[in-house]
Amino acid sequence: MRAAEAAGRGLEFWGMRICYGGFPGCGGKPNSLLARVEAVTSALIRETLPEERQTIVCDDLLAHVVWMAFDGFVINHRIGDLRDMDAIAELMVKLLFGE
Repeated sequence: MRAAEAAGRGLEFWGMRICYGGFPGCGGKPNSLLARVEAVTSALIRETLPEERQTIVCDDLLAHVVWMAFDGFVINHRIGDLRDMDAIAELMVKLLFGE
């Protein structure tokens, strides 16, 4: 059964698994990968924003929310939730840029 389950899982599943908690029996997070990815994500978001909006990207909290959302999107997509990703992306841009 485990082999059948694993065969259907792609990069998004294993990437999230590694970032958020390693593998069962490994004793928790194996390293600080998630924190490092969040720091890079924060820097990328900050660089794209106008100076007056850059204050919303502090302490990597926005990046953490972005990665949590990605994890949720991956799970929901796998169970058939096919919402309008263009509309969601447009909403995020409006929120980030304050439009």
